[in-house]
Amino acid sequence: MAAAASVPTLVELVAGANLLPTALVRALETASRVRDVVAGTVLLRQRAVVDDLVVLVTGRIATLVDFTGTGDLVVETTEQRGRIFGWSGLCEPGRASATVRADADSQVVMLPLDPVRHGPPRWTATLCEVVAAGLADRTWELQQRWSSTVDAGDDA
Repeated sequence: MAAAASVPTLVELVAGANLLPTALVRALETASRVRDVVAGTVLLRQRAVVDDLVVLVTGRIATLVDFTGTGDLVVETTEQRGRIFGWSGLCEPGRASATVRADADSQVVMLPLDPVRHGPPRWTATLCEVVAAGLADRTWELQQRWSSTVDAGDDA
């Protein structure tokens, strides 16, 4: 990821990436691409095959889910640096579970999944652990935010 001086390494960008095998980090960084994307750019399309993980460096990303009869609804937006999208590509059938779109001009790092898929099985397992830890942290943060909102409503 040395394509731009301002872009951090994978270990600096993604929490827990220091736990990944050095050879995997090296393979991912060697194959990675830094992209500057304009607002409105779709990075992953729901149900499409996922070939790359998308890691947010700067900007804002929206996650949309297509609900039958309703269409695409924004279920989340984030500006969290290091946030990983496309993790559903790590398991079969390897298709995106949501659409991921830049909601503002953004910079992302595209991490091809080929090195992971063709590497030792433990590479997939350790990368899944890092992604799962990030998802668990987000879930906990949302629970805290929702519980404080509910608690504040009780005071009214």
